[in-house]
This record gives sequence, C-alpha cells and structure tokens, in this order.
Amino acid sequence: MILQEQSTEADRLPIRSRDFYGLTLRDGLKFISSLILPLMLGIFTVVITIHQQNAVAKQRAEDRNATRLQRDQELVIAKNLSDANKELATAHKEQEKERYQNDILVAYIKEMGELLKDNGGSLTSNPVTTTPVRVKTLNIFRQVDPLR
Repeated sequence: MILQEQSTEADRLPIRSRDFYGLTLRDGLKFISSLILPLMLGIFTVVITIHQQNAVAKQRAEDRNATRLQRDQELVIAKNLSDANKELATAHKEQEKERYQNDILVAYIKEMGELLKDNGGSLTSNPVTTTPVRVKTLNIFRQVDPLR
C-alpha cells in the first residue's frame, strides 16, 4: 500500500508544480489572452493619436506658410495699386499743368491779336501798348514751358 500511496503522491506533484496560487496553466493562458485585446487596442489608440498629432502639426505649418504667402501677395498687390494710383495722380497733375499752360498761351495769343487789330498791326508804334505787351510777353514766357 505504501507503494500505491507513493505513486499517487508522485502523480499529484507535477500537477501541483503547474499550480500558481491556485491557478493552473490553462487559467493563466486564458487570463493573458483576455488581456491581449485591450492591450492592443490601447497601443493602437496611442499610436494613432501620435500620428494624428503629427499630421495636424504638419497641416498647421502648411496653413501658416500658405497664409504668409497670401499676405505677401496681397502686400505686393497693394503696393502695385498704390504705385499705379501715384502714377495716375502724377499724370493727372501733368495734364492739368499742360491744360493750364495751354489756356494761358491761348489767352495771350487772343489778347495780342486784339492789340494788333486795335493798333493797326504794329505793337511797337504806340508807346502806351509797348510796355504792357512786353510785360505780358515776359510773364507768359516764365509760366509756359520752353517747348511752347
């Protein structure tokens, strides 16, 4: 009988060596397999979050560059528009100046024509008209450009 008890005890030892705090290898594998899915989901979530943060940072940098480029283009357009307005204003002033000089010259020519008509075709024959004609002529030369 002793041999039989010893063989029964020997059979129990390997089973007990597989026990860990009352859990068998099978229970341990079930426990680990039940933890794998949540662990993988957690790792997947962290990886996806980091990837999305990197993508958002890259998109933000691209948006800043696009905004900066657009701002630079708008500044160039505004400068060109300002330059064009200045050129138009300068051209308008020149046209006004030319118009003024033309009007002065036309008025001078009409006045000299009337004086010639009144004095019989000679402005130097009458000393009373000679001085005002000379003054008006010198004055008009100062106001009108040399081409006229």
